[in-house]
Amino acid sequence: MNIIVEKTPAKLKIENLTKSYETVNILNNISLNVNEGEFVCILGPSGCGKSTFLRLIAGFEKPDSGHIYFDGEKIRGPGRERIMVFQDFDQLFPWKTVLQNIIFPMKINAKNKKDDALRETAMKLINSVNLNGYEDYFPHQLSGGMKQRAALARALASDSKMLLLDEPFGSLDAQTKEILQQTIYKIWQETKITMLFVTHDIQEAIILSSRIIIMDGNRRCIKKILTNSLDWPRTPSCAGFGSLWQDVYSLIKA
Repeated sequence: MNIIVEKTPAKLKIENLTKSYETVNILNNISLNVNEGEFVCILGPSGCGKSTFLRLIAGFEKPDSGHIYFDGEKIRGPGRERIMVFQDFDQLFPWKTVLQNIIFPMKINAKNKKDDALRETAMKLINSVNLNGYEDYFPHQLSGGMKQRAALARALASDSKMLLLDEPFGSLDAQTKEILQQTIYKIWQETKITMLFVTHDIQEAIILSSRIIIMDGNRRCIKKILTNSLDWPRTPSCAGFGSLWQDVYSLIKA
């Protein structure tokens, strides 16, 4: 089945973005539009600025020059409409259960909502990431993959309009990574939330994305943007997968 992302005004608009740390140039003159409902994967060699790019969009850092707009408004700092999920497994509150972690942002965003209603919504999110039966577990009782599922559910509980995912599955074993790829794809398919996903894994990018951004490790800019029009569901054996993999690999290594 092909999923067509309709053309709408850009959800995220980036204009001439530049960032450096002291004398080291990290990002150089980046411009990009991301439409609502897209799943954009960002690939490139280590140190090319992928994670910094996400942190700038999240509002955790400020650019040296250039502008970032979200829904037409200039980004000036962090906001709950743009939630980041990290590779680090320890991003949950260790003193709260899975359920309490997920309810926490909901309480902040909907102060007048009754506890029963919050719990019902949280349990639906727990179900969406296949953590049924683990709602009363604390983070130290969970595996790395389960912690990442809980982090995804908490991000969705924030009523975010965009998820910024910085190699969220990078430290997981192959089997767990595949399960979570299916989970994140299912969430995207059901919610159509806009996603920016940093990864080193070409196969992962092809499986998940509607577009793939290739970063240039030398010039610290966008080298190429590829449209991924392969039919879903995608596996390495499906038609066109190998050809696209080779195209992406060649661009990264060039």
